[in-house]
Amino acid sequence: VKFARLTEETKKLQQANEDAQQKVDKLKDERMVMIGAFHEQLVELEVCPEDAFGEDDGDVDSLDAPVLEETTRLREELSCVQQATEQQSARWSDEMESIRAELEHRDQQCQRVRSATLAMRATASAGDNEVVQLREKVRQLQSEADDIDDECLKLHCQADAW
Repeated sequence: VKFARLTEETKKLQQANEDAQQKVDKLKDERMVMIGAFHEQLVELEVCPEDAFGEDDGDVDSLDAPVLEETTRLREELSCVQQATEQQSARWSDEMESIRAELEHRDQQCQRVRSATLAMRATASAGDNEVVQLREKVRQLQSEADDIDDECLKLHCQADAW
């Protein structure tokens, strides 16, 4: 019963490990997708200061006000996206570390359950050997008891004959 329970717990822990590993893989995939999306947004939002100048002259005074406002807005948005990316990466890293720690803990539990299972198997095997030896001893004692009964019957018959 204990062996079956430990075997079942081992299976559950192995399944939990597989589920956690799938979750880690999924988070890694999501992280890569998000990083790719953020990178694309960063590339799209990247505005060169030279683009804000007129083509005729490179004079700062000739900046087009809407272009300058758009550039400023895009830079602010870029900064926000970069901060959000860093924060999300930090959260994912923390979550991945937590999942890795949980996986390590579960692996250790699995190792302990495996060790206990092996010990129980060894004990059960030793118990089986002991049962076989005890059965043989019972057969021997039963045989001796039968021999003694036969001897008693023989002696009783001789005593009655006298």
